[in-house]
Amino acid sequence: MHVEVTQLILDLDKFLDRVVNGELVVVTDRGVAKAMIVPIPGGDQMSIGVAEGWLTLAKKTGRLSRPLKLNGSMRSIEAINEDRDS
Repeated sequence: MHVEVTQLILDLDKFLDRVVNGELVVVTDRGVAKAMIVPIPGGDQMSIGVAEGWLTLAKKTGRLSRPLKLNGSMRSIEAINEDRDS
């Protein structure tokens, strides 16, 4: 289906529901196609995994803890460049 960007803004939730149900939405601006909204491949796998028991939802939500500070011998880019040279 094609939808003008102004209409998409007004009814975004309606169009996202259609995308979730497998429909492709082409976004147009003054009749010219500008973008396409498509469902995420395998997007429903999470709910299937929870229902089948092989996936457990997070027990804790909110802010993540601070990242670990690890002392490395070189920066990532240096390791990448070293690997490319060999």
